[in-house]
Amino acid sequence: MPAYYERRGFDDVQIGEWEGTNSSDDDSVGSMNDSFNLLSGVPQRLVTYTMPKTALLKSQKVNEVQRLTRFGDKGFVLEATISTPNAPYGRDFEADVMYIVYRGVGGDGDDDVV
Repeated sequence: MPAYYERRGFDDVQIGEWEGTNSSDDDSVGSMNDSFNLLSGVPQRLVTYTMPKTALLKSQKVNEVQRLTRFGDKGFVLEATISTPNAPYGRDFEADVMYIVYRGVGGDGDDDVV
């Protein structure tokens, strides 16, 4: 996964461990960033990185909370809440993104990840 961020020119990439895989795991809350709440039974992790400077903005620190859920028998859903706590002209900027990854049948009849 770090290669995904490196290809986009992000620096200082830190990927946390998946936590919260069962609803009785209350100890994991204290070890994670206090800016979000651990959803019961939903694995999640914190990813932080720095976006490079652009023509309009200086470099930005980014916090990304990723939540992982199953999508039937063939895949999963990765939901990410991405925030930039030091965004100019406001308290922060936040976006929610959803990636759906599943197995499908490719053109050659073999299973492919779509």
